[in-house]
This record gives sequence, C-alpha cells and structure tokens, in this order.
Amino acid sequence: MRISTLFEGLLLTACFSAAQASTVNLDTWYQFGFDANGGPALSCVSSAQRCLLVPDIVQAGDPLWTLPGPLAFDVTLTVTDAFETIDLFEIVNDGQVVAGAPPAAGNLAANAVFASCTPLDPMTCVMDPNVQSLSTVFKAGSPIAFNILVTQVGVPLDGSAFFILSGAPAAVPEPSTWMLVGAGLALAALRRRR
Repeated sequence: MRISTLFEGLLLTACFSAAQASTVNLDTWYQFGFDANGGPALSCVSSAQRCLLVPDIVQAGDPLWTLPGPLAFDVTLTVTDAFETIDLFEIVNDGQVVAGAPPAAGNLAANAVFASCTPLDPMTCVMDPNVQSLSTVFKAGSPIAFNILVTQVGVPLDGSAFFILSGAPAAVPEPSTWMLVGAGLALAALRRRR
C-alpha cells in the first residue's frame, strides 16, 4: 500500500467520522452545499452556502447522511450538479470512496459552462450530458453513512448540488398468486399424463 493511499484513507476517515449523522429518506431530492475550496459537502444551513429554496427539494442537514437501519434491498444514490458544470463529485461511504475519482491534473476545463437543466427538477440535470452526475448502488444490508467530496473546476464559488436515494423492495407475490400458479402447474401435469 502506498503511503499516499494510506494518508488519503486516514484523512477521509477523519473528515467523515467526526460528523454527526443526519437521517435521509428514500425517493426524496436533497440539496447540499459546498464552499469555494471544494472538499466535503456541507449542510444548507450555513448562509455562506449558495443553496436555494426550491419547492419539493429538502435542504440536507449535516453529513454524514444515513438511512434508517440496514435495508433488505439495493439502494441507488444519485448526485447531480446544477447551474454550472464546474463541479466534480466523489461519493464516500463509511470512509471509503465508492464512486467517482479525483480529476487528473491538466484534464479539466477552466471555464464554467452553464447547464441547460433547472434546479426545480434535478432529474433534468441528471439527464443533461453536460452536467456532472454520478450514481452508485449500495447493496442490500450494507451500512450507508455517506458524504460527497466536491472538486471545483475553474472559478471557485460557493455552490450547491442535489442527491437522491432510490430503491424499493422486490415485489413479493401474494399467497393467492402462488396458489394459482401451483394449481395451473398441477393441471398442466395432470393433462400431460393423459
């Protein structure tokens, strides 16, 4: 293991383990802030953050963000930028980077491009190929305590972005459905014997 990788792991753990966790819900868009220097995401409570009051969007509390209890189904976390396309994301769960990668020096555009999406509907930002969006799947039963690292490209500004956790338990057939399937198979077997 390289010393720099070990140092990065210790730094991530220190950044995220000291924070109090805020519980978030499935299928709800949340807005979070970040400062001009990038780094770990912040709550929208600070007046220094450029979070907007957007209908049907919840302003996220302090990270780490968690779901109530381990879930019996997979959960997808989607993060998207809005406004300008100068923000890059990494998703950190339980102190480990699970999605995204820090940008390589020299591969970044220096100018901001205004996005064609609207923060009134973050899904339009996810669908816009010019906007940085990132998704990862947390497997059923895995602990979820995440934060988002932000790297700014170009002019550093305070800003905000959005995330949503989505997932649903697999549909379990009703007992009557199983009975109908069983009866159909039994009739097919009887008919085949004749």
